[in-house]
Amino acid sequence: MEQRLLNLVAERISERGHLRGKTIAWNCHLTSLTEWAAAALLRSGCRLIMTECNSSTSDAAAIRAMENLGISIYLGESGRHQALAASTPDVISDTGLELITVWMQINGLGSQKSDRQASASPGGTAATAKIPSGGCEITTSGIMRLRRLNSLPFPILNINNGRIKSTIENFHGVGQGVVEAYNILSQSSPVGKQACVVGYGNVGAGVAHYLQKSGMHVSVVDADPVRCLAAHYDGFALTTIKDGLSRCDLFVTATGKIGLLRKEDWIHANDGVLVINVGHNKEELALDHLKEISNRCLTISDHLVEYEISSPGSLSRRIRIATDGNPANVVLLTGSPEPTILHLATEILCIEHIAAYSSSLDSRELPVPFLVEKEVAELALEALGLSGCAHSEPDSG
Repeated sequence: MEQRLLNLVAERISERGHLRGKTIAWNCHLTSLTEWAAAALLRSGCRLIMTECNSSTSDAAAIRAMENLGISIYLGESGRHQALAASTPDVISDTGLELITVWMQINGLGSQKSDRQASASPGGTAATAKIPSGGCEITTSGIMRLRRLNSLPFPILNINNGRIKSTIENFHGVGQGVVEAYNILSQSSPVGKQACVVGYGNVGAGVAHYLQKSGMHVSVVDADPVRCLAAHYDGFALTTIKDGLSRCDLFVTATGKIGLLRKEDWIHANDGVLVINVGHNKEELALDHLKEISNRCLTISDHLVEYEISSPGSLSRRIRIATDGNPANVVLLTGSPEPTILHLATEILCIEHIAAYSSSLDSRELPVPFLVEKEVAELALEALGLSGCAHSEPDSG
């Protein structure tokens, strides 16, 4: 399905021509899946510049393949500055609002400025800055950063909250990927084990449901009482970070919040607990706090490190951290690729939408257009051989 869907998307954007001659700056995980999506995007006739959102998820072979396609790729945090210094993008598609933030910094557009016609130069001296037509953001953490800004310099589509990204990739893709990651990292059966999931948004809910399906006993932590209530009615026990960490075999963080865990949390960790983060930021685990109280650190495998800690009056305990706190499902490329390809197809059509209709869009956070997701869904059903299953009937609500 994956290549067939991307081929159909490529045909559509090539025929419409909205991206022909445009420069697209894309900050993302540089994996084999984004390599496929980038190849499809190039067929529109655009110029593509890509930056690395996380070095731990980058695939060297995929990067070489994309460079062979003529894509300019910039690595590391400094690469984002280099990419924007070397080009003036028409559209920025982002992961974690990292590239858009750098663009705003370079152009002197902080949280106090919103006018798309504002002018500034990197040093703050007056000059006319070319404002991108708009941007996209795909993560919860990026949307959290976006909403802390007083204003935006151009329209930004919130792909993360779109129906395809939230209900298919975030829920099913990540959920399935965590179960597979657990099997790879633990080399043991999940049946009967205790798991705790922190964060019950679409990602955390999917993780909880898939872990439960695998045979684990799952509890949930969330600061939002509405989400707690939803978790309760979905059949999950509610707990706290301290309690969950102290008794579980698997501890999964899915909040997108930097510094989620503190020393006083780590000190209560259950012996042998495996900790997996699926939020965008590795800083969600606050591993510096864990390192400060650890007696030793042992590398178990390429993607698993064990810390030993002790507290007064207790025996030493082992805490195993997956993929150095980076999103394990992305680092390990676990789970079916289909949900990710569906998200990437949506991202490509959102980029096209920004390029085509920016003049009619306000400079604020915007939802994914209904027609974009409808087109992705129709093309996906066609790629799956299920196009005859969609009917023009009244909405069931």
